[in-house]
Amino acid sequence: MVRLNISRLVVVGREARPLYVSAVQEGSWGDECIFTETAEEAFELLNAELQPGDLVLFKSSNSVGLRHLGDRIALPPTRQPADERSTLL
Repeated sequence: MVRLNISRLVVVGREARPLYVSAVQEGSWGDECIFTETAEEAFELLNAELQPGDLVLFKSSNSVGLRHLGDRIALPPTRQPADERSTLL
């Protein structure tokens, strides 16, 4: 992955696990390559880690529900109504 200038690979779904294993065996280290069971887990991970200006390539798979993951990530974050936000005193 380093040779390809890829800083993170997120593999989703049991059918794709061999891709994850191959990336690790090819020389991935640390948390550079991550495996998640579901598209929802991938969404939570990406939603927490992506920063403005990050470039993401989605290789979709309908079988694990990735069809809409890119759309969900591209949406602006939702804001909580004022009465639901935590108040610091």
